[in-house]
Amino acid sequence: MTTPDSTTIPLWSHEAEASLISTILHGGQPTLDAALELVADDWFYAPVNRTAWLLLKDLAHKRQPVDLLTFTEAFRQSGELAKIEGGPGYITAEYTRIAGNLTHWADQLRDYWRRREIHRIGLELILESRNFQKPTDDILDASEKLLLDLRLETRQTGLIHCADAVDAAAQRIELAHKKRGKPIGIATGFTDLDRMTGGLKPGQLIIIAARPSMGKSAFATNIAEHACLHDQVPTALFSLEMTGEELMERVLCTQARVKLQRVRDGFMSKDEMSKLGRIVGEIQSAPLYLDETPALTIAAFRARARRAVAKHGVKLLIVDYLQLMKGATKRAAQDRRLEIDEISSGLKATAKELSVPVIALSQLNRDAEERAEPKLSHLRESGSIEQDADVVALLHRPERVSHKEEDKGKAVLILAKQRNGPVGRIEMHFDAEITQFRSSTEKLYSNNKAERQTYKPNNFNDPNGDD
Repeated sequence: MTTPDSTTIPLWSHEAEASLISTILHGGQPTLDAALELVADDWFYAPVNRTAWLLLKDLAHKRQPVDLLTFTEAFRQSGELAKIEGGPGYITAEYTRIAGNLTHWADQLRDYWRRREIHRIGLELILESRNFQKPTDDILDASEKLLLDLRLETRQTGLIHCADAVDAAAQRIELAHKKRGKPIGIATGFTDLDRMTGGLKPGQLIIIAARPSMGKSAFATNIAEHACLHDQVPTALFSLEMTGEELMERVLCTQARVKLQRVRDGFMSKDEMSKLGRIVGEIQSAPLYLDETPALTIAAFRARARRAVAKHGVKLLIVDYLQLMKGATKRAAQDRRLEIDEISSGLKATAKELSVPVIALSQLNRDAEERAEPKLSHLRESGSIEQDADVVALLHRPERVSHKEEDKGKAVLILAKQRNGPVGRIEMHFDAEITQFRSSTEKLYSNNKAERQTYKPNNFNDPNGDD
């Protein structure tokens, strides 16, 4: 008895393709409308079935009746009917099957299409492996992107009934009620920021902007530390400016509360060395992943982000910083403003596609240096950053401008934009010696005014206030 050769198993099903067409013809216009939201042209393998599908799409476009008679006549007028053995008899035999479940047949077609794509990618890789003009790393990067794109391929949902959205909103309200003031999304570790935003939510692009040397890298690193060390949230930090070693040196000092300069000089006490030693083990076991590639393109970032989510379950992406990234198209490379537009929209698309929050640091225009506090209009090189962002926070340290002793250690985070929430100023503290920002308040909600920040009027309503 011989075992069938697996390479001879067809990667398509005429039954599934013809049954889907038959289901549409039985269901008429409503079923066709539903199919247009579920099915892609490439999912059909047999030319005759793809022709049938395209003719149905044409009927929908022309708003003609969706029935066997109209369909057969459209086949005839297209000239394709004469090419089919059996003519109208073929249509009657193959496309008048018992109506089935549209979603079932659509899932069948999609699965066969994915298998064909895997087969195609495999053949391409065989050819690429013999192309010694191309670096091996480039071949690996391209293959990873192709496979991850296929893994993360999702359908367009199109219009949905409001009941679905209401149900999702109700679940979110119930979650907020259960948490009683704690952030719904990923906590940043900064009490007042979490209070105003509700945490970092899936699909959000959060921009943290500042002038040079204001501490935006330290601020983002502090968020990453809280996420992965305190809450065990898998986090990926893309550092285009600092090396992984430099980042981890900062994290060690912050967590051990040891002065960074003492570590760099080597003058640590035995107690400080002991603290650092204990922290090393904690950080090594944290779900924190680093990418220190300089001049990372937005296309490469998106591919690596997909891999991080698929392989490591990453739920938070941080980019330090936006202006050091490169565009992927030649047109963008010739115009810096277009390039920033491409990068910004790419970051937002990544957040939505992977359903994770993306924090991107950004520089401010030089004209902001002459002002006491930055504004949204100071975002560097492109208005699209503000447009794409769900949240824009401007980081400012008064001492960097005034050089006054009374301003030492003071910091302010100006929540200048929030697509679905309040805006306002958040007073903070910055310990430059251990590169750590801290909240001015320790509690999200409290009846004791000394335990919560006093906000300026018109910033946002204080749930614990007297109004």
